[in-house]
Amino acid sequence: MFTQTKPTAHHLHPHHIACPNCGQHTVVVKDENHFVCLNCRWSRNISRGVGFFDILIVTAVVIILLSLVLQ
Repeated sequence: MFTQTKPTAHHLHPHHIACPNCGQHTVVVKDENHFVCLNCRWSRNISRGVGFFDILIVTAVVIILLSLVLQ
């Protein structure tokens, strides 16, 4: 007897992601942080680099720690 199973999305082709540009469900994962639409070639890199505020926070923490150590 045959049983039907639910189709599962491949980890590189998550069918539930619709393209914000064309609306089709053709967005695939190009690499870990890069999504590409196979229909309209829309792409988005979602990696988060070190920003200005990250550097500002680290600098403030270092200054505070240095002022506590040097007292």
